[in-house]
Amino acid sequence: MKLLTASLLVAAGGFIVLGTTTYATAATLVDIELAFIIDGSDSVSVPNFEIQKQSYYNIFRNDFYADIVQPLAGRQLRPGQTGIGKIAVALYQFGQRLGSPDDCSFNTVTGRDECTAVDWTIIASQADANSFADRILGPMTGLQKIGGLTAMGAGITQATSGFTGYNMAGITNNNIDSVQQVFDLASDGFDIPPSTVPSLIIRPVTAAQAALAAGVDILNTIGSPTTTSNEVLLARLRNVFAANTNLNGTPPQNFDPFILGQPYQNVLNNKIVQETQPPAESIPEPSFVLGLLSLGLLGIGSKLIRR
Repeated sequence: MKLLTASLLVAAGGFIVLGTTTYATAATLVDIELAFIIDGSDSVSVPNFEIQKQSYYNIFRNDFYADIVQPLAGRQLRPGQTGIGKIAVALYQFGQRLGSPDDCSFNTVTGRDECTAVDWTIIASQADANSFADRILGPMTGLQKIGGLTAMGAGITQATSGFTGYNMAGITNNNIDSVQQVFDLASDGFDIPPSTVPSLIIRPVTAAQAALAAGVDILNTIGSPTTTSNEVLLARLRNVFAANTNLNGTPPQNFDPFILGQPYQNVLNNKIVQETQPPAESIPEPSFVLGLLSLGLLGIGSKLIRR
């Protein structure tokens, strides 16, 4: 568990002075942690996997910082928590095995580096967003399809807490603090874990419930760009989190996981925009602030607990 304490006002010697934000750990502070969990199994065709890659690449390259990240700066995300205009993103892949971190391994068959995931990246500028995009689609660091069976539950678990033997941390142990944690799962909807790999036999709904218990705020699903998505399973995954709420108390946005006939990039982009949208900013009345000062307020603190 990581704890962040922001002391807003402190009384000292009869004077009210502005406090500074202090950290209980050396974790990096961002507004949102956004983990993409994508299906790289054989049930997703190579052309459709390439559509996924190109879609993520285009979204991050197309004013991602200005459209998604920068508007968070100065916005009230939760009482006492104001956005700083910085988020963290990562991309996990699941299939016959799990995605390794982005320090790619050399594949002697293809004669090139093989990257199966993109590790946590802080997006504080468009240059950062471009760098993340390039690690998805770059000529020597581009995402490579894992193949094999569909270990969807293991993918969710890896994004939650990581697995022993994989260097890429999960959202709960990546040394990053945030106000909101979001999982974004893309799959064809068929859960077929490899029976020969015991650690990958984790049911998706069980893994999703564990993610919620670990503090993930929102989990949204989207069908892979294919016409064979299993709507029932993706809907079950989505509905695991139906009782959870966004920061402004409204139910999380439910997205149609069956996107037949719709441009994948458009649906994905709209989904990211909605799930990273902060609630309406709330500004206290000036008379209320003055009243607090006149009472000689000893201190107002707010805590962000990383669950």
